[in-house]
Amino acid sequence: TDTFDLNSSFATITVLLGLLFRFTLFCLAIGFIFISPQHTPIKKDEIIFYSYQHKYFLSSFTSLYMLILFVPLTCILITSAWRHDHVSSSFDAIYSLSGALSVTSFLITFLQVVCAKRTPDFVSRCWPEGAGLHECTGDPFKVTEGLRSFPSGIASWSICNLFWTSLFISDKLSVFSPSGRSQFWKLCIFVFINYSAVLTSLIPFNLNSNFGVDILAGGLIGLFTAALFYFLNYSSLLQTNSQITRPQQRILPIIV
Repeated sequence: TDTFDLNSSFATITVLLGLLFRFTLFCLAIGFIFISPQHTPIKKDEIIFYSYQHKYFLSSFTSLYMLILFVPLTCILITSAWRHDHVSSSFDAIYSLSGALSVTSFLITFLQVVCAKRTPDFVSRCWPEGAGLHECTGDPFKVTEGLRSFPSGIASWSICNLFWTSLFISDKLSVFSPSGRSQFWKLCIFVFINYSAVLTSLIPFNLNSNFGVDILAGGLIGLFTAALFYFLNYSSLLQTNSQITRPQQRILPIIV
Protein backbone atom coordinates (compact mmCIF):
# COMPACT_ATOMS: atom_id res chain seq x y z
CA THR A 1 0.00 0.00 0.00
CA ASP A 2 1.02 3.66 -0.23
CA THR A 3 -0.22 4.86 3.15
CA PHE A 4 0.98 4.97 6.73
CA ASP A 5 0.65 1.76 8.70
CA LEU A 6 -1.31 3.19 11.60
CA ASN A 7 -1.47 -0.23 13.22
CA SER A 8 2.18 0.14 14.01
CA SER A 9 2.77 1.91 17.31
CA PHE A 10 5.98 3.45 15.94
CA ALA A 11 4.16 4.86 12.93
CA THR A 12 1.40 6.27 15.13
CA ILE A 13 3.88 7.96 17.48
CA THR A 14 5.78 9.35 14.48
CA VAL A 15 2.62 10.86 13.02
CA LEU A 16 1.58 12.38 16.36
CA LEU A 17 5.02 13.89 16.89
CA GLY A 18 4.90 15.26 13.37
CA LEU A 19 1.51 16.86 14.01
CA LEU A 20 2.80 18.35 17.26
CA PHE A 21 5.81 19.72 15.42
CA ARG A 22 3.59 21.38 12.82
CA PHE A 23 1.21 22.78 15.42
CA THR A 24 4.10 24.24 17.41
CA LEU A 25 5.61 25.97 14.37
CA PHE A 26 2.25 27.41 13.32
CA CYS A 27 1.72 28.77 16.85
CA LEU A 28 5.19 30.33 16.84
CA ALA A 29 4.50 31.86 13.43
CA ILE A 30 1.25 33.38 14.72
CA GLY A 31 3.14 34.70 17.75
CA PHE A 32 5.73 36.42 15.54
CA ILE A 33 2.89 38.10 13.62
CA PHE A 34 1.90 39.95 16.80
CA ILE A 35 5.47 41.04 17.53
CA SER A 36 6.22 44.49 16.15
CA PRO A 37 9.59 44.73 14.36
CA GLN A 38 11.96 47.39 15.68
CA HIS A 39 11.53 50.69 13.86
CA THR A 40 14.74 52.64 13.42
CA PRO A 41 14.69 56.27 12.17
CA ILE A 42 14.98 56.72 8.41
CA LYS A 43 17.96 58.69 7.22
CA LYS A 44 17.13 61.66 5.04
CA ASP A 45 18.97 60.26 2.02
CA GLU A 46 17.06 56.93 2.31
CA ILE A 47 13.55 58.33 2.04
CA ILE A 48 13.58 58.10 -1.75
CA PHE A 49 13.86 54.29 -1.58
CA TYR A 50 10.63 53.98 0.45
CA SER A 51 8.52 56.66 -1.23
CA TYR A 52 6.53 54.52 -3.65
CA GLN A 53 2.76 54.93 -3.78
CA HIS A 54 0.83 52.91 -1.21
CA LYS A 55 -1.46 50.37 -2.96
CA TYR A 56 -1.91 47.78 -0.22
CA PHE A 57 -5.38 46.38 0.50
CA LEU A 58 -5.68 44.01 3.45
CA SER A 59 -8.82 42.27 2.12
CA SER A 60 -7.18 41.44 -1.21
CA PHE A 61 -4.07 40.01 0.48
CA THR A 62 -6.14 37.94 2.91
CA SER A 63 -8.19 36.53 0.04
CA LEU A 64 -4.97 35.80 -1.82
CA TYR A 65 -3.60 33.77 1.10
CA MET A 66 -6.84 31.78 1.27
CA LEU A 67 -6.79 31.16 -2.48
CA ILE A 68 -3.18 29.96 -2.36
CA LEU A 69 -4.11 27.49 0.40
CA PHE A 70 -7.34 26.45 -1.33
CA VAL A 71 -5.66 25.33 -4.57
CA PRO A 72 -3.48 22.48 -3.22
CA LEU A 73 -6.21 21.20 -0.89
CA THR A 74 -8.66 21.11 -3.79
CA CYS A 75 -6.15 19.29 -6.00
CA ILE A 76 -5.53 16.70 -3.27
CA LEU A 77 -9.24 15.97 -2.79
CA ILE A 78 -10.08 15.92 -6.50
CA THR A 79 -7.12 13.67 -7.33
CA SER A 80 -7.95 11.26 -4.53
CA ALA A 81 -11.59 11.07 -5.64
CA TRP A 82 -10.64 10.63 -9.30
CA ARG A 83 -8.19 7.82 -8.54
CA HIS A 84 -10.48 6.28 -5.90
CA ASP A 85 -7.66 6.45 -3.36
CA HIS A 86 -8.18 5.55 0.27
CA VAL A 87 -8.87 8.48 2.60
CA SER A 88 -5.49 7.90 4.23
CA SER A 89 -3.88 8.86 0.91
CA SER A 90 -5.33 12.36 1.28
CA PHE A 91 -4.05 12.45 4.86
CA ASP A 92 -0.56 11.58 3.64
CA ALA A 93 -0.63 14.45 1.16
CA ILE A 94 -2.01 17.02 3.63
CA TYR A 95 0.51 15.82 6.22
CA SER A 96 3.37 16.46 3.79
CA LEU A 97 2.01 19.84 2.68
CA SER A 98 1.36 21.02 6.23
CA GLY A 99 4.97 20.27 7.13
CA ALA A 100 6.22 22.50 4.35
CA LEU A 101 3.76 25.27 5.24
CA SER A 102 4.56 25.19 8.96
CA VAL A 103 8.32 25.53 8.39
CA THR A 104 7.80 28.20 5.74
CA SER A 105 5.45 30.23 7.94
CA PHE A 106 7.83 30.04 10.90
CA LEU A 107 10.90 31.05 8.89
CA ILE A 108 9.13 33.92 7.13
CA THR A 109 7.57 35.49 10.22
CA PHE A 110 10.77 35.04 12.25
CA LEU A 111 12.94 36.66 9.58
CA GLN A 112 10.47 39.50 9.10
CA VAL A 113 10.70 40.40 12.79
CA VAL A 114 14.49 40.06 12.92
CA CYS A 115 15.23 41.93 9.69
CA ALA A 116 12.54 44.63 10.11
CA LYS A 117 13.07 45.76 6.52
CA ARG A 118 10.84 48.57 5.26
CA THR A 119 8.48 48.15 2.31
CA PRO A 120 8.85 50.34 -0.79
CA ASP A 121 5.71 52.27 0.26
CA PHE A 122 6.75 52.75 3.90
CA VAL A 123 6.84 56.56 3.75
CA SER A 124 3.18 56.77 2.70
CA ARG A 125 2.31 54.29 5.45
CA CYS A 126 4.23 56.17 8.11
CA TRP A 127 3.40 59.72 7.06
CA PRO A 128 0.14 59.68 5.03
CA GLU A 129 0.06 63.49 4.92
CA GLY A 130 3.63 63.89 3.73
CA ALA A 131 7.17 62.65 4.36
CA GLY A 132 8.83 63.48 7.63
CA LEU A 133 11.69 62.34 9.81
CA HIS A 134 9.92 62.16 13.16
CA GLU A 135 7.54 59.65 14.75
CA CYS A 136 5.07 57.95 12.41
CA THR A 137 1.56 59.39 12.28
CA GLY A 138 -0.03 56.69 10.13
CA ASP A 139 -2.17 53.68 11.03
CA PRO A 140 -0.08 51.59 13.51
CA PHE A 141 -1.12 48.34 11.81
CA LYS A 142 -0.04 49.55 8.36
CA VAL A 143 3.22 50.88 9.80
CA THR A 144 3.97 47.52 11.43
CA GLU A 145 3.19 45.69 8.19
CA GLY A 146 5.50 48.16 6.46
CA LEU A 147 8.39 46.75 8.48
CA ARG A 148 7.84 43.18 7.24
CA SER A 149 9.10 43.46 3.69
CA PHE A 150 11.86 40.81 3.89
CA PRO A 151 11.22 38.07 3.04
CA SER A 152 7.92 38.21 1.17
CA GLY A 153 5.12 36.22 2.80
CA ILE A 154 2.99 36.02 -0.34
CA ALA A 155 5.92 34.83 -2.46
CA SER A 156 6.93 32.14 0.03
CA TRP A 157 3.39 30.82 0.46
CA SER A 158 2.57 30.83 -3.24
CA ILE A 159 5.79 29.10 -4.26
CA CYS A 160 5.59 26.60 -1.40
CA ASN A 161 1.94 25.67 -2.00
CA LEU A 162 1.91 25.66 -5.77
CA PHE A 163 5.32 24.07 -6.30
CA TRP A 164 4.36 21.30 -3.88
CA THR A 165 1.07 20.95 -5.79
CA SER A 166 2.92 20.66 -9.10
CA LEU A 167 5.07 17.85 -7.69
CA PHE A 168 2.00 16.09 -6.30
CA ILE A 169 0.08 16.36 -9.59
CA SER A 170 3.16 15.26 -11.55
CA ASP A 171 3.37 12.14 -9.43
CA LYS A 172 -0.31 11.27 -9.84
CA LEU A 173 -0.21 11.90 -13.59
CA SER A 174 3.19 10.18 -14.00
CA VAL A 175 4.50 13.26 -15.82
CA PHE A 176 8.19 12.34 -15.52
CA SER A 177 7.87 8.56 -15.48
CA PRO A 178 8.59 6.58 -18.68
CA SER A 179 4.87 6.00 -19.24
CA GLY A 180 3.97 9.70 -19.09
CA ARG A 181 6.78 11.38 -21.00
CA SER A 182 5.03 10.95 -24.35
CA GLN A 183 1.98 12.93 -23.17
CA PHE A 184 2.87 16.58 -23.57
CA TRP A 185 -0.32 17.90 -21.96
CA LYS A 186 0.76 16.51 -18.61
CA LEU A 187 3.99 18.49 -18.74
CA CYS A 188 1.96 21.59 -19.63
CA ILE A 189 -0.01 21.20 -16.39
CA PHE A 190 3.22 21.04 -14.39
CA VAL A 191 4.57 24.16 -16.12
CA PHE A 192 1.28 26.05 -15.78
CA ILE A 193 1.06 25.50 -12.02
CA ASN A 194 4.61 26.74 -11.48
CA TYR A 195 4.08 29.65 -13.86
CA SER A 196 1.01 30.62 -11.79
CA ALA A 197 3.14 30.43 -8.65
CA VAL A 198 5.66 32.89 -10.08
CA LEU A 199 2.96 35.32 -11.22
CA THR A 200 1.25 35.18 -7.83
CA SER A 201 4.51 35.82 -5.99
CA LEU A 202 5.03 39.00 -8.04
CA ILE A 203 1.76 40.59 -6.90
CA PRO A 204 3.31 42.31 -3.82
CA PHE A 205 6.02 43.76 -6.08
CA ASN A 206 3.37 45.30 -8.35
CA LEU A 207 1.56 46.70 -5.29
CA ASN A 208 4.78 48.27 -3.94
CA SER A 209 4.64 46.01 -0.88
CA ASN A 210 7.93 44.19 -1.51
CA PHE A 211 11.25 44.78 -3.20
CA GLY A 212 12.49 42.32 -5.80
CA VAL A 213 15.03 40.78 -3.41
CA ASP A 214 12.23 40.19 -0.87
CA ILE A 215 10.26 38.27 -3.49
CA LEU A 216 13.31 36.23 -4.43
CA ALA A 217 14.17 35.35 -0.83
CA GLY A 218 10.60 34.35 -0.01
CA GLY A 219 10.34 32.28 -3.17
CA LEU A 220 13.57 30.41 -2.45
CA ILE A 221 12.42 29.58 1.07
CA GLY A 222 9.09 28.29 -0.23
CA LEU A 223 10.80 26.31 -2.99
CA PHE A 224 13.22 24.66 -0.57
CA THR A 225 10.63 23.67 2.03
CA ALA A 226 8.18 22.35 -0.59
CA ALA A 227 10.83 20.18 -2.22
CA LEU A 228 12.22 19.04 1.14
CA PHE A 229 8.93 17.86 2.60
CA TYR A 230 7.68 16.38 -0.65
CA PHE A 231 10.71 14.22 -1.38
CA LEU A 232 11.14 13.20 2.25
CA ASN A 233 7.58 11.89 2.19
CA TYR A 234 7.33 10.56 -1.35
CA SER A 235 9.68 8.57 -3.54
CA SER A 236 11.08 9.66 -6.89
CA LEU A 237 8.88 11.30 -9.56
CA LEU A 238 10.56 9.07 -12.12
CA GLN A 239 8.57 6.12 -10.81
CA THR A 240 4.96 5.38 -11.66
CA ASN A 241 2.57 6.09 -8.76
CA SER A 242 5.20 7.18 -6.27
CA GLN A 243 4.76 5.62 -2.86
CA ILE A 244 4.70 7.37 0.48
CA THR A 245 7.94 6.86 2.37
CA ARG A 246 7.59 4.57 5.36
CA PRO A 247 8.05 6.22 8.78
CA GLN A 248 10.76 3.63 9.51
CA GLN A 249 12.69 4.78 6.42
CA ARG A 250 12.65 8.50 7.16
CA ILE A 251 15.81 10.33 8.08
CA LEU A 252 13.92 12.91 10.19
CA PRO A 253 10.78 11.05 11.34
CA ILE A 254 9.64 13.66 13.87
CA ILE A 255 9.73 16.51 11.35
CA VAL A 256 8.35 14.78 8.28
